[in-house]
Amino acid sequence: MSRVAGRAAPKRATPTKAEKAPAAGSNYPVIKAKPIVDAVEEYVRLKVDEKRVESRLKELKDQVIIPALDGAPTAFVGNRIVSVTENAGSPGTPNQTITREMIGQVIPGKKPRAGYTQLKVE
Repeated sequence: MSRVAGRAAPKRATPTKAEKAPAAGSNYPVIKAKPIVDAVEEYVRLKVDEKRVESRLKELKDQVIIPALDGAPTAFVGNRIVSVTENAGSPGTPNQTITREMIGQVIPGKKPRAGYTQLKVE
């Protein structure tokens, strides 16, 4: 062991043989539990229908239910209570140039936010 500036030189580890990397995909867990497999399959089925269902919900709300309420904020429909709330959108603002010291720099305007109608069915 040699001494360098009052310290012992660290021992070098002997190089080890590099291990082979596992085959592609073999380092991921494999889950075969039936409840988990069933849950994943159901998720895939529902995800495929998600856009179709959302489209149908929007169609029912905008073309059937809200026009039937004829401007009433709440109505009894069969055994349900249907409430409609209007949320106005916010307008955008233009870009603004700022102080003399900061000539040429621009504060970006805010993007407008679309309004929407919320339908609550109890």
